[in-house]
Amino acid sequence: MKNNSTLIDLDLQGNNISATAIQYLSDMLKENKTLQILNLQSNHISYDGAKYLASALKINTTLQILNLRNNDIENISAEYLANALKTNRTLLILNLQNNRIYDNGAKYIADALKINTTLSTLNLTGNMIGDEGKDHLLNNLFYNTTLKRLYIDEDTNLIELSTFLINIINQMKTSTSIDLSNKSLRDIETRILANELRFNTTLTTLDLSNNEIKCKGVEYLTNALERNKTIKTLNLEGNKISNVSAERIADAIQQASPVFGLNFERNVINDEEIQQLIDSLQNDLTQTTWDLQNKRLNNRATCIITRPLYNNTIVTTLNLANNTIKNKGGRMIAYILSYNNTLLTINLQHNRMKDVVAKRFANVLERNTTVINLELGWNDITNRGARSLAKALRRNRT
Repeated sequence: MKNNSTLIDLDLQGNNISATAIQYLSDMLKENKTLQILNLQSNHISYDGAKYLASALKINTTLQILNLRNNDIENISAEYLANALKTNRTLLILNLQNNRIYDNGAKYIADALKINTTLSTLNLTGNMIGDEGKDHLLNNLFYNTTLKRLYIDEDTNLIELSTFLINIINQMKTSTSIDLSNKSLRDIETRILANELRFNTTLTTLDLSNNEIKCKGVEYLTNALERNKTIKTLNLEGNKISNVSAERIADAIQQASPVFGLNFERNVINDEEIQQLIDSLQNDLTQTTWDLQNKRLNNRATCIITRPLYNNTIVTTLNLANNTIKNKGGRMIAYILSYNNTLLTINLQHNRMKDVVAKRFANVLERNTTVINLELGWNDITNRGARSLAKALRRNRT
């Protein structure tokens, strides 16, 4: 194959190729001038194999797509490949999905992306990359202008996230008020914003309400706000922040600067509050309405609190509006409804539920003969979910 002038696509996936065979293949790549696509998925490639391939990538000038999915590539192997990416000028797509790359391996790759000018797609989903590794990748993407797709999980393209964060950071340097509510921000994005916030001297109002910020994100914000002297109003309503984390950030802010507005409403309910709700609901055996709107319920709390409704024959109205029960909590309610024959009205508005929940309710409604009012407005249900419900309602007679 060294002298082959016609083959452009070679698929060797699932062959359990040895390191010695990878060495022969790599030697071929150093001289071959036509091969553009190489699929080595599921071959148990690890340290030695990655080392041989990296050596070839430094020399090869034709390969454009390399698939190394489902192998045993770990941090050192990732370092070899990353070093090759610093000099390679032809590879466009690299798939490293489902390997054993941790934060250190991600750091090596991030350093390479700061230099590489040709790679357009990199898939790192299914590895062991945590916040530290993601942080390295995000920071170095600020210097890369050619990569268009970098996936660390099925739903996150870091390139889009990087562009979004760059715009926000630029705004933070000149604006006094920024609204980042309902942006699906998680701890990883919060860490980047917190780093900028540490030295910011212009921003006075920051709205982070209705996001996915958890305790780790609060830790990043707390560290930043211990230094920041200008923030006066901070809105963290509707996140996933525990009472302990809320107290920490409140203390940090008050010590650094007198804050006039600090909002922690509708954050994660704690175990003690869950038990209090359960007790209040179960102690009154004549209660026909369970009003649980605006109770900061997440999917876990919803599953615990609503479990007694399986065989309840008294409650006719269940109001869970304005919580964050999301898909898991929504599926739980649908499951309960398949057994409960007493509920007449269910309000699940403003709960970030998606089509999968709408489909689950559609399946239940085809058989349920008691529910007369189901409110699913202001969720993330698209036309697909609406069609599932419409189809079910043709058969529903209530």
